[in-house]
Amino acid sequence: MLNIHKPDPAINLDEIKQLTGFSKTTIYDHIKNGKFPAGFLVSSRARRWMLSDVEAWLKSKREQSA
Repeated sequence: MLNIHKPDPAINLDEIKQLTGFSKTTIYDHIKNGKFPAGFLVSSRARRWMLSDVEAWLKSKREQSA
């Protein structure tokens, strides 16, 4: 049997802003306060997040508000 994995792309800040509706400042404030996934640096000035991490965060927020 083939073991086919669903791709889990790394997404950038603009994509995070679209998914969450948050501004850059709010995102980085949440990261600083441990309220949002920190992602990882791909260079000294570029950060990326795994889509699955952000989706899991969004799901937890939906469940908390239900």
